[in-house]
Amino acid sequence: MSNIRSAIRQLQKRPGLAAVIVATLALGIGVNTAIFSFFHSVLVRPLPVPEPERLVAFGATGPIRGSSSCTQFGDCSEVFSYPMLRDLEREQTVFTGIAAHRNFGANIAAEGQSAITADGY
Repeated sequence: MSNIRSAIRQLQKRPGLAAVIVATLALGIGVNTAIFSFFHSVLVRPLPVPEPERLVAFGATGPIRGSSSCTQFGDCSEVFSYPMLRDLEREQTVFTGIAAHRNFGANIAAEGQSAITADGY
């Protein structure tokens, strides 16, 4: 208990240092909370759909001309074209809904210099 009193007295003698310490702790806790919340919502929390265990991922066979979406999401033979997706949405009667994704690369530049290279979908 005497150590806590001593620390408080020392911080009262230097209010600028106390403010820097409090601001640093607040910033660290805030950033940690934001990162944890993001990863929790993306990786831990279940998908915001009813019955997520019934979701199905499927692909199309055959050559797809001009496709550049062949990466970690599947081989070129497993990638749907956009017109094929729209036809499937219009003609299918089995599924309650259909969603698609596409991989793309992005370079972010500021003041003429490339800052970040990111892959998104």
